[in-house]
This record gives sequence, structure tokens and C-alpha cells, in this order.
Amino acid sequence: MLIDMVDDMSIPTTKLFIDSKFVESNTSEWLDIHNPVAEHACSITSLMLGETLPSITKDMDTYTYRLPIGVCAGIAPFNFPAMIHLWMFPMGMVCGNTYLMKPSERVPGCTMLLAKLLQDAGMPVGNLNIIHGQHAAVNLICDHPAIKAISFVGSNQAGEYIYERGSKNGKRVQSNIGAKTHGVVMPDANKENTEPARLVERSKALRVNAGTSPFYLKDFHYPADTLDEAISLVNNNQYGNGTAIFTTNGATARKYTHEVDVGQGIQFYTQIKTVTSQWKAEDATTKSPAVTMPTMGC
Repeated sequence: MLIDMVDDMSIPTTKLFIDSKFVESNTSEWLDIHNPVAEHACSITSLMLGETLPSITKDMDTYTYRLPIGVCAGIAPFNFPAMIHLWMFPMGMVCGNTYLMKPSERVPGCTMLLAKLLQDAGMPVGNLNIIHGQHAAVNLICDHPAIKAISFVGSNQAGEYIYERGSKNGKRVQSNIGAKTHGVVMPDANKENTEPARLVERSKALRVNAGTSPFYLKDFHYPADTLDEAISLVNNNQYGNGTAIFTTNGATARKYTHEVDVGQGIQFYTQIKTVTSQWKAEDATTKSPAVTMPTMGC
């Protein structure tokens, strides 16, 4: 249904960078490519599981629960008018939060279509809210005391501003900026599939906007001597960590996933509640249950 609506509305096309070349792609194609995030949100029943540690001491157990944090907000860029939104509000809402979405003022149409789909599906009014605007709308999100968390994808300048202003107001902020997602490539990885040399070389010469503005400005290759150093590089990023590791060694992958400081979905949109209970064994009843059965007058 979404694809039909998008096609009928003739939303402008975008471009995808595939194999070192820009190619035209209509909206329905990249929606189909990136909707697994929304599908993943449907598995929330297992993702929201807490933890149990029984018998931490005599007659005592500890439980943890994942609880919603309240009102969350998302600020999305113009160049992907639906994809980024599907990274944000589906995960935030299935975790039990209400969501305030601010699309780019340049391309707000897709966001309205997505909201219409939720409305048609029976989503109660007020769970997803949309705010339109520019700088004033961003400041409102960063300053409003009811908003507990902000997710942002976009440029460095805007992302740093949102991170600093939102953090000063006591909010959680994940600020994915500059499209510089960390990728750790181990020596044993398949280099042809992970970091083709020709892609690196061509990206250095890439130009967009009629050749007047450079796309590639900074070196994005940071060699690390050890895996621990690579993990440190990722964890020292103060804004937002979207990361991956390329390796054929399971032990290396396991170490990376356990030590890297990430958590952009469930961990970001929930808070942990810890309950410790103590039930003394001597207080347990020893009486047999009494059961009365009807005799039908016999």
C-alpha cells in the first residue's frame, strides 16, 4: 500500500551510490531496500526481554525490566525523506514511547504518508506527532522538558548543535553526523567485499552539486594496530555510533560486539528498572491447600 501511495503521489526521486556511481532510484526501490528496520521492530517481544539473576544471595533474586522513557523525538535530513524516519519512530514507538517526528522542511510529504498509514492501521491518536519547521522547531525539540531523547541524522554542523543543546537540557541524544559510520576491517576479512581499493580511490575524486562542492573532504581511513585500538576509536566518538566489523574470525567478532559502546535502538529508547526481591524460605506456607468440590447433594 505504501509503495502504491508513493507512486501515485509522484514523490521526487533520489540517488543511490552503488559501485562508485550515482544511479537514479525511485522512492519505492529504496523504501523496499531499507524497510527491514521497521520489520525488525515487529520482533519487539523478544528485544524487550529483561534479565533475571536468581539467588544472588540467600532468598534474594534480582530482575531487570526495560521501560519506556517517555516522549522521544526524531530529526531527519532531506536526502532520504522516508528511510531515516523508518530508523527512528518505529523503534521508539514499539518500546512504548510517544514520538515527535520533524522531517526536513524540504520534503515533508513522505512523513505525512507514513503517519497516514499508521492512522489507517488503527494507531491511537497522539502516539506519533509531526512538527514542521526549521531552526525554531529544532530548538523546541532540544529545549522542551517533556522530550527525553532525540535521534538525529544529518550534517556535522547541525548534529553537533543538536547534541550540545539537547545534552545541556538533560536529554539523551544520538547524533549520527557526517555519514562517517565506523567500519572495522580485520586483516582476515574479504577485502573485495568490504573495502574495494577502487571504491576508495574513486571516492576521493567524487564531486556533486554540478561539480562546485566537494563530496569527499577528509580521509576516512584510520589504521589501527590492534583490535583494542579500533574499539577505542569507535568508543571515543561522542556523537553516535553506527558501526560494523568485517572479519572471518568468530572470536574477534564476539569481542567486538561485547566491548563496543553502541545501542541505537532498544537501549536508546528504554530505561532499565532493577528490582531486588527477598522472600525468606521460613516464611513459605507449609499448609496443604484446601479444595472443596461440589457433591450435587450426595
